[in-house]
Amino acid sequence: MKAIRAFFVGLWALTASTNLALVLGFVAPRNAAGLEQKSADGWALSAKGGEEGGGREDFLARSRAMQFSKKEKKQASTEGFLERSRRMQLRKKKEPVVEAAEAVAQETQAAINAAQDTSREAFLVRSRQRQLQKSQQTTISRSAVVSDKPRILISGAPASGKGTQCELLKDKYGLVHLSTGDMLREEVKKQTFLGRAAQEYMDEGELVPDELIISMVQERLAQADCVANGWLLDGFPRTAAQAQALRDAGVAPTAFVLLDVPDRVLLERAMGRRVDPVTGRIYHLAFDPPPPEVSGRVEQRADDEADKVINRLATYHEHVDNVIFNYKDILTKVDGTQSKEAIFSIIESVVDDNKSSGTKEAIEEVKEFAKEEPQEEVAGGRPDFEPAPAEVEMASSEVLPDGAMIVETAPIGGMKPGTSGLRKKVSVVSEGLYLHNFVQSIFDVLPADELKGATLLVSGDGRYYNREALQVIVEIAAANGVGRVWIGKGGLMSTPAASATLRTRENGAAYGGIVLTASHNPGGPDEDFGIKYNTGNGAPATETLTDQIYERTLRIERIKTMKDAPTVDLDTLGTTQVGGMVVEVIDPVEDYLAVLEQQFDFPALRALVAREDFDLVFDGMGGVGGAYARQVLVEALGADPACLLRCEPSETFNGDHPDPNLTYAKALVQRMGLSPAGAPWPLTDLAAAPPQFGAASDGDADRNMILGERFFVTPSDSVAVLAAHADAVPGLYGLRGVARSMPTSGALDRVAERKGLRFFETPTGWKFFGNLMDSKLLGGEDYSPFLCGEESFGTGSDHIREKDGLWAVLAWLSVLAKHNPDPAAPLVGVEDIVRAHWAEYGRNFYARYDYEAVDLEAAEAMMDHLRALIPTVKEGDEADGFVLRGVDEFEYTDPVDGSRATRQGVRVLFADGSRVVFRLSGTGSVGATVRVYVEKYEEDPDQHFCNAQGYVRDLAEAGLRLARLEEFTGRQSPTVIT
Repeated sequence: MKAIRAFFVGLWALTASTNLALVLGFVAPRNAAGLEQKSADGWALSAKGGEEGGGREDFLARSRAMQFSKKEKKQASTEGFLERSRRMQLRKKKEPVVEAAEAVAQETQAAINAAQDTSREAFLVRSRQRQLQKSQQTTISRSAVVSDKPRILISGAPASGKGTQCELLKDKYGLVHLSTGDMLREEVKKQTFLGRAAQEYMDEGELVPDELIISMVQERLAQADCVANGWLLDGFPRTAAQAQALRDAGVAPTAFVLLDVPDRVLLERAMGRRVDPVTGRIYHLAFDPPPPEVSGRVEQRADDEADKVINRLATYHEHVDNVIFNYKDILTKVDGTQSKEAIFSIIESVVDDNKSSGTKEAIEEVKEFAKEEPQEEVAGGRPDFEPAPAEVEMASSEVLPDGAMIVETAPIGGMKPGTSGLRKKVSVVSEGLYLHNFVQSIFDVLPADELKGATLLVSGDGRYYNREALQVIVEIAAANGVGRVWIGKGGLMSTPAASATLRTRENGAAYGGIVLTASHNPGGPDEDFGIKYNTGNGAPATETLTDQIYERTLRIERIKTMKDAPTVDLDTLGTTQVGGMVVEVIDPVEDYLAVLEQQFDFPALRALVAREDFDLVFDGMGGVGGAYARQVLVEALGADPACLLRCEPSETFNGDHPDPNLTYAKALVQRMGLSPAGAPWPLTDLAAAPPQFGAASDGDADRNMILGERFFVTPSDSVAVLAAHADAVPGLYGLRGVARSMPTSGALDRVAERKGLRFFETPTGWKFFGNLMDSKLLGGEDYSPFLCGEESFGTGSDHIREKDGLWAVLAWLSVLAKHNPDPAAPLVGVEDIVRAHWAEYGRNFYARYDYEAVDLEAAEAMMDHLRALIPTVKEGDEADGFVLRGVDEFEYTDPVDGSRATRQGVRVLFADGSRVVFRLSGTGSVGATVRVYVEKYEEDPDQHFCNAQGYVRDLAEAGLRLARLEEFTGRQSPTVIT
């Protein structure tokens, strides 16, 4: 059925869009590839997955491409590139593909004939009439754009109040109120060709494809009432592609109004709405309840149910920034929580001030269109249109002598990197030229003379879309003059291994690297993707460089890529020539293993692993780290292969969240005899005795979690214990400097003070440790050997320039080996070592509360509230019985280069040295993650046996109430507690 539906959609959209393009003044390039005239009455489309330009895939590609220039295209020069782009787009989820041409043609022939009913014929008649009257219609359609009447786009999340404001605007200005939902419902009601095609999607709860919506909107804006009265487009465009399509059609709104309402308010509004099926009137159970005579029959609309509202909000937040980017010059953001009268007053003033904007320029455009010759009609009653093949309309191109080609593009919003690169949903990164734009922007800011002939490392953590992205990057690298690219076999390389390879392979021959990872975030068609640039020393790009990349994404106009580049065989060691560049597929473990062998005493570790009373288990969480664990723990150290848990890399991480903590590493935590809160289960409740050592790493293997038998080691304690026992790790002999991120507990501080180590407190982000590691090279003090850690399960040293999950595991095994030199003596375990550490240094009780996917503006409002407390909270004030010392916001001045980082987290400080820290994380792809860090120091050994989460709970609740977190975010409990 989906194949039939997709066939109908492609057929209708191809016909409709061509005729509507004529109505709106489009002139289609003269290329009829992929279309075959079967008779005077009908046309047949190729059904081979979009490969011949006539199916739904091609039309989708053209719709996505409408955001770019409509200049004359050189199809011949782009053919190979576009072929690969179409293949990659076929993998996108929920985008039905027409397959098996012969079978589909036979099965759907009857449906095709039935589709040519009176509704369709009426549509074609209208199309032919418009073709014969092209000059007149072009002028009318363009005048809808240049009219001095208001032309308004109004946007906002579901239940933001758009409908109410639209009615007020309609009454005030006499505008034509256009809602894509109403248009679709009308088409479905009339059972037009479009209506039947759209209904298939609506019945299955899927979005109606853009090509249908855009064609419908374009046609509607060309009608006389819109020309005469002006128009109001409600809730459209929803995506950047739709926004670009309207702009390419010459649709120039005078105002873009965004109603801004927090998610918690939207949920309350939407879930309380009820509709009277008799009158169609909408009520609200809290704000506008139905009268008694109606209350018995009101119904909740299906799309107002909680799960569907949440999904719609997630979709809205995913795209809204990119839509805003297209209209930033005419954007007015209005607080949608005000009264409807107050909101309308603001919108009214905006409309009056801007309703004539852009008229003069658009009139000149109409004059140019008027000069064009009308196309002729051909025999058979079909207009002589020749639609462009798929994706050609995305850009003009120019082939260069070296086989490279220049493809025109335009900026796409939402490309500002976070603390660990750019992270977005797969659906965003894989759409159109999004990835191409970002990669080209990287190359644009690197010195061309240094890049020419250079070696680049390109690999990833193996998550969904990794292989396709690697091919794109290879082609762009070759066209930009890179001489050689290294790729890990299978396209895989952990983030720590990438840093090691950059630093050591061929004595550091690589100029830099592009690493594809979203770290600990989920993977899959609907999940996260990430990309970041590392410099030649193996470190993440500095903030200065990432800022330059971002600025370039705002101005990019062209992409350099290769024409007819071969597909690289990622699964075979060897080389492939791509233009003038050599692509070498290398062993992803070799260089990294060599670095680890220099850092650790492998014979001592093998002796520990061989003990009869020592068992270990390692959870790879479906990430890339599993391959490294197998080679290091099993092959090099002799561990039983049965110790490996979830160590086969998976594109989707087996559907799990690859974040090594007590919540997401559930199987490992249970196996180690622990509850989700990190407390030990009674031995009587366990099916088997737990192993003596457990560990886990995340998706790209740079994070770690360390567990003992029925014992959880917090990341803050982990780095402190390693610092205290640095003499157990050969790579840390003579330790000079240590550092922690600000939210990490002060346990490391006490070790540094006792041992006379240089100590640094930095913002969150491993790049801040990099300058300290390279201080001597940069003309400063030598802090090497250097150990650092962060509370987000990151630990490492200056052996590379990234945090390193497997290094942390081997470091802990080294500490255990140092404490167990006699194989006949009882084993000194992880818990023994940590409790001895607490007895010497005291215990920093610590917990972290994560509130994931919080509305960004709600989270920022909470942070603004906390900042407002800084000047008002005085020493001696109380919060729920806890005496306050003050509130401040962490700032950092780099001791090596003098750079400053501000607004790095708000700290609520208490008189006894305890603290609660609030910070927004920059490592997610949707919304914001609010992280709350709670710390309380205890010197009394009798108290050290308390469970950490229980010990700090009262303090945490005091901090949360002071921050009014629930009030701002609507969250009553955290997503994760660690």
